[in-house]
Amino acid sequence: MPPARALAFASLLALAWAKPLTPMEGYPGEAKVLVFQGEGPVEVPEGFALLFPPERVDGAVSLAVRVPSLPAGAYPFRVGGEVYPFRILPKAQALFLPPSPVELAPGEEAWVEVGVRNLGNVPLPLPRALGVGVAVRRVEGFSALPPGQEGRVRLLLRGSGGPGRVLLVAEGARAELPVRARPASPPPFHDWAKVPSRLVAETPGRVRLEGQGTLPGPEGQPLGRLAYRLSPESASLDFSREDWGLGVGLGPTSSLSLRYAPRPFSLEAFLSTAGQARLGLGYAEGNLRLSGRFGLLPAWEVLSLAAGYQGRAEGLAYGVQMGLEGGLGRLGLHLGQGPWRASGHLDTRGGFGLQGVASVGGGWNLGAGVAGGQELWLQGLLGIPVWGTLEVRGEYAPGSGRYRFTLFHVDQDPKEGLVQQLSWDGEVLRYGVDYRLKAEELTLRAGASLGSRGGGEVRMGVDLHPFALQARAELDGDLKPTGFSLTGALAFDLPLYPMPWPEVRLRLTDLEGRPLPALVTLGGHLYRAGPDGLLVLRLPPGRHALRALEGLAFANGTGLAQEVVLEAKPQEVRLALAQAHALRLDLALCPPPEERPGFVYGLPGMSLEALLRQARVGFRAGGKVYTLGAGEASLLPRGSLEVIWQGPLAGAYALTTPEGKPLAHLLLERDLTLKACLTPLPRPLEVQELPLEEAKP
Repeated sequence: MPPARALAFASLLALAWAKPLTPMEGYPGEAKVLVFQGEGPVEVPEGFALLFPPERVDGAVSLAVRVPSLPAGAYPFRVGGEVYPFRILPKAQALFLPPSPVELAPGEEAWVEVGVRNLGNVPLPLPRALGVGVAVRRVEGFSALPPGQEGRVRLLLRGSGGPGRVLLVAEGARAELPVRARPASPPPFHDWAKVPSRLVAETPGRVRLEGQGTLPGPEGQPLGRLAYRLSPESASLDFSREDWGLGVGLGPTSSLSLRYAPRPFSLEAFLSTAGQARLGLGYAEGNLRLSGRFGLLPAWEVLSLAAGYQGRAEGLAYGVQMGLEGGLGRLGLHLGQGPWRASGHLDTRGGFGLQGVASVGGGWNLGAGVAGGQELWLQGLLGIPVWGTLEVRGEYAPGSGRYRFTLFHVDQDPKEGLVQQLSWDGEVLRYGVDYRLKAEELTLRAGASLGSRGGGEVRMGVDLHPFALQARAELDGDLKPTGFSLTGALAFDLPLYPMPWPEVRLRLTDLEGRPLPALVTLGGHLYRAGPDGLLVLRLPPGRHALRALEGLAFANGTGLAQEVVLEAKPQEVRLALAQAHALRLDLALCPPPEERPGFVYGLPGMSLEALLRQARVGFRAGGKVYTLGAGEASLLPRGSLEVIWQGPLAGAYALTTPEGKPLAHLLLERDLTLKACLTPLPRPLEVQELPLEEAKP
């Protein structure tokens, strides 16, 4: 081999001998094991934490390091005089500091701060915040948090009256901020039955009050459905239940309607002071529907007849409808299965129609049809998933050559909505648009319609629904060539009558039986007992949790509790309360101060787990003993407590503080974690019992 070639070959062997055997790259925070084939000392770049020192085995060097949060780039490792660059890869990694729960009343706004740390090696953008059951009004903080730095994210939250949470999302991290509902005094008429209502005022000078809703009854069952309308000129009221109903109208023409519906039949009668009388009959069983309306006064006539049947067979939905009204008879049929549906009709005046629509996937819809009567029309439909939803409908009459088309555009989400319509009938072009924008307490509405031959209108509207008002205000304006009209409405829940709920009378006292005007919460509402300790509640059916506040707890047969459960039934309940704090017992096995020869300490044959499991510590207050085990927590009376250490372990272990002092008394003035030691006591070796395996002969 020539000398030059031999020298080059030796150099390649030397490089191969010293090459790394593992990939030389990683992300910040990763633990990497690096293996080099070579000899010599190892130099680690500054910032890399050495997890295991270098080991040399069979000519290879291995070591473990943790990749630091340094800027992305190459950092040199030196092995035996050779340099091997380690590449730190770019990574965004956030760490949220544990957030504390937040308490908000309905409509209350508060700023909350959450800490975040950048564990990566690239700048961290501001985290995103999503409220569930709570409104996130604003998010403020850093624009780009440098690597290794800690920043604060400020959130402006608004309570909704119930529990919720805020989800914080950043690169590589998620956190949840709990939001609790702060109890507030119950609003007026909170235990009354209410019906959704609207007070409407229109120009020029018209006003009315209207509403409808289901009324609750005893035991939580619906009492019936009510609809009403009151104005200076007239009044109407309609009440209906499952099997009967009554309607009354008063005004220039008064009326009365009665309904009786013993399933599957129904009967309706109508009378008015205008000399009209009508009768309606119906039958509904399974998929079959039959109905008829007949005029009795001023003359007998058939007002309408209808029959319908619908069902499903092997995935095919179908229906047939027949009707007669105003001298016109009509027969209809519809079919549908999966992505397609079809319908058709035929009437006694020679009119007919047949249409079909199918979804072809990806949001595309295709349809075709034919309709006839005085003139034959061919119809087509195309739905396109662009800019929301775009739909084109066209019609063509072969006989006259006329055509018309309509273009619909709909683009809506929960906060913003846009609806447009453009139509042409061969003579007049019409355009209409409606826009809606919803903010936290405000909804804006605007619309317009125009025609190529003049005319049209402009519509404007605004809805206000502030938390403090507990109602929604609406204002609508309409500008037409004939003039301008303005309509205002206030939507609210109208209280009608107190709910027929059972009454629960509570007598609140202290441990000595004296009346206590305590503050409690139930169902998210605050209640305070009177000076005599009496609190009267009307509760809906079910079981309800009553929670004590202001550092108080309820005394029961086993101890103290923050909550008691009340059953909604007529009763009087006496509840005793005491000032209390939470105490958690943290026990550990501590070594004795010194060990003397000839003595044994504690119970050598007992494991640490068994020792902590059997250890029970008593706390005496007011003549009652409360017992806690290792790791347990409970509410105990506020003040001085006597610590009781008894039982089978008391002769082998002493209960002491971590400093070795005897633990005999405890002053409880706040929530506390009590750290205590089980310190082994010495006993002469000759009196110790041998373990079971050594005691056998």
